[in-house]
Amino acid sequence: MMTKKEAIRRINEGTGASSLSNANTHWSNVVNYSSDQGWWLNIRFSKFTQDLHLILNDEKAGTFLHIEIPANSVKMPSKTFRDKEGEADIFMPIAGSNRLVDFQSGSARHDFNSYKSTEYAH
Repeated sequence: MMTKKEAIRRINEGTGASSLSNANTHWSNVVNYSSDQGWWLNIRFSKFTQDLHLILNDEKAGTFLHIEIPANSVKMPSKTFRDKEGEADIFMPIAGSNRLVDFQSGSARHDFNSYKSTEYAH
């Protein structure tokens, strides 16, 4: 089973840098949400002023996706994402035409497909 720590290590080794850490990386396993499956994340709004890294793990497929979000690329996260006590409450489906789009009710449907992403096999 892939863990956040192992995924961070693999990405850092692959890039030859130590840019990912527990503090700037957010992890999600696939979860069931209503009739969908996807990744659920809660990220403090203040974190969007820094470079962010999302690791989206799909244990069933045996892969994980690393998405790089540059600092300040989401200008107003409190207006972009559903607010859950000062955090962006994000749900991205794993399949279909809305893959990697925040599909949480009350959100602006932010599309994460525009950011640099790399897929890794376990």
